[in-house]
Amino acid sequence: MKILQLKKGVDRRMNSGHLWIYSNEAAGRIRDFEPGEIVDVVDLEERFIGRAYVNPASLILGRILTRRKEEIDGVFIRARLTAARDHRKKWPPVSNEAYRLVFGESDGLPGLIVDVYGPFLVVQSLTAGMDQMLDGVIQELAGLFSPQGIIVRNDAPIRELEGLPLEKKLVYGIMPPTDLAVTIGPVKIKVDIWDGQKTGFFLDQNSNRLRLKGLVKGKRVLDTFCYTGGWALTAAECGATEVFGVDSSPRALALAEESAGLNNLGGRCRFVRAQTLHFLKAAEPKFDVIILDPPSFAKSKSKIKEAERGYLDLNKKALKLLPKGGLLFTFSCSYQISREHFQAILAKAAALAGRPVKLIEQLGQAGDHPVLLSMPETEYLKGLVLQID
Repeated sequence: MKILQLKKGVDRRMNSGHLWIYSNEAAGRIRDFEPGEIVDVVDLEERFIGRAYVNPASLILGRILTRRKEEIDGVFIRARLTAARDHRKKWPPVSNEAYRLVFGESDGLPGLIVDVYGPFLVVQSLTAGMDQMLDGVIQELAGLFSPQGIIVRNDAPIRELEGLPLEKKLVYGIMPPTDLAVTIGPVKIKVDIWDGQKTGFFLDQNSNRLRLKGLVKGKRVLDTFCYTGGWALTAAECGATEVFGVDSSPRALALAEESAGLNNLGGRCRFVRAQTLHFLKAAEPKFDVIILDPPSFAKSKSKIKEAERGYLDLNKKALKLLPKGGLLFTFSCSYQISREHFQAILAKAAALAGRPVKLIEQLGQAGDHPVLLSMPETEYLKGLVLQID
């Protein structure tokens, strides 16, 4: 097995629990490594740090798989998948029909996402190293969970940073039905796990949507970037009298409409195709609760300033539409924007909007997306509930 030796001082971060090794942290040549190859990581004194897979074509050269000298084989994969399953049994997710079973580094399988949608599993491999392990992952998933089907959604653009192709394929069992629906919290939602965003739904918000209970009864609610209507449908089921969902995707809105009918909420939910910023500019101040759940505005450090302007403009416009006592549920899924930075942006937005606000609650990703304290990169979703004072 080849050796990856680290430069002086890098071992301190590794020994504190971080799992990533950057390409400029290697002490020797990296061009001799093959993408996805398993290597032993050592410090300058040749002391063993861990076993990792590597990709010399990526900025993240290596990702630690284990701190022991053990084989990375079916036994290893099965143990990690079993541990991930057992963790979700101990800390049950909001829905046992739709949740994240494996969250990459946080579950000891860097670069791997596995989501459950009823009797189907959706798998994403985001790295060359995980691609090399993927056949074993599929085999163990089939054996442990006996799903009706397993779909590989390797169409995430982040794969291109690893020099990997984008593809989708059925690798086990049968294709999911076109009318697949899962229960999440108080509502049943139709999901498209073949063509939908991410793996079909934004599971990381599952627990946050439940915070609407007791807050929206008799209220008018606006759900922006609503996708297939998770927030909107939950708001209506929790007693909102009128709910608007806004998104730019016709396919997503069609699924939202179908889900509204499925839950007998069509009379209180209206879905509008529009760009959120344009909608907010033209909207009248008639909403009591607004949800801002946009896509990531900062995919890299170079986009931080641009993202800051985007969040500032978006939240300023939303705050202007709310009455005294109105609530804003606002989120950032940009890892590059820290929680402190996001809160500072919101304070500035409130000042520019001329609306004094109180911070009622801080929110984050659901518990089936666990965070490693030694790896800030595993915490990406930041949310705040603000009330107009």
